[in-house]
Amino acid sequence: ILRAGATLRQTARHLEQNYDLALGVLNTLVANIVGAHGIGVEPQPRKADGTIDDLFAREILELYKAWTVSPEVTRQHDWASTQRLICRTWLRDGEEFTQLISGPAPGVGHASRVPFSIEMLEADFVPMQLNATTPARIVQGIELNAWGAPSAFHVFKTDPTEGGASIVAGQTKRVPAERMLHIKNVHRIRQMRGVTVFASVLNRFDDLKDYEESERIAAKVAASMAAFIKKGAPDLYEPESDGQPRSMKMRPGMIFDDLRPGEEIGMIDTNRPNPNLETYRSGQLKAVAAGAGPTFSSIARSYDGTYSAQRQELVEGYAVYSTLSSEFIGRIVRP
Repeated sequence: ILRAGATLRQTARHLEQNYDLALGVLNTLVANIVGAHGIGVEPQPRKADGTIDDLFAREILELYKAWTVSPEVTRQHDWASTQRLICRTWLRDGEEFTQLISGPAPGVGHASRVPFSIEMLEADFVPMQLNATTPARIVQGIELNAWGAPSAFHVFKTDPTEGGASIVAGQTKRVPAERMLHIKNVHRIRQMRGVTVFASVLNRFDDLKDYEESERIAAKVAASMAAFIKKGAPDLYEPESDGQPRSMKMRPGMIFDDLRPGEEIGMIDTNRPNPNLETYRSGQLKAVAAGAGPTFSSIARSYDGTYSAQRQELVEGYAVYSTLSSEFIGRIVRP
């Protein structure tokens, strides 16, 4: 990940912006993990006897609803939209950082009576190349204690995607771990940084994209080619009487009534569109679904299977979405 993490992240972003199937995979995952209204919280404060304090619960819920209108520092998103952005970033880039800002902070005006806001940060803000052993152990921008637990995150002060940010003294700031949430897609124990869900299917996406483009161009060329005049034997060929070649304009339903002895009309057959394209594409999308997580029917928008097959796919798909949703709740919503 140290060698290829940034490249994988940029490739995944390029696919999201330029390939409809990749965008559809992310849309399907986000819609099933977070949903249209986000993942909510229901306050249930308990009294000494164990019963719920309804009055206190309503007060908390009113404050919570006021906070969800504009919970993040840019004030461009509500809580549901913020969750969807965090989830999309986590899946596409492999990880996402969320800084917790409580109480008074320079330049931050909390949007509600609740003195708490969050700041969403993409993976670029924590430099992957920042590694050190003294005075503290830093691995890929994350400061660790002796047990390997994060104690702080080193974050660029300015947006590194705009250029100018570099790993030099004064360009990064140290954010304690208790003020930072880090959700990441990992497959190894003690893996510090996440990797995009597209990592295992990038080559398949690339091949499918190139193949579809080739078939699309071939079909366009085939539609542009109409017919040709096949000449007969040389002794039947007669030169143009006026020395100028004939000119025919093609139009729908036209009849060739000016053929000369030995001539005939020939049609060019390119066998396009390819009748096997859909079969090949479906096979590739099934492999993409197996690697990326969403169900094949959802990303292909194909629901023509048998009832038993569709039901089994739905059951297995919910298991995947539920697992990812639980990860999102544990790393973002509950904290």
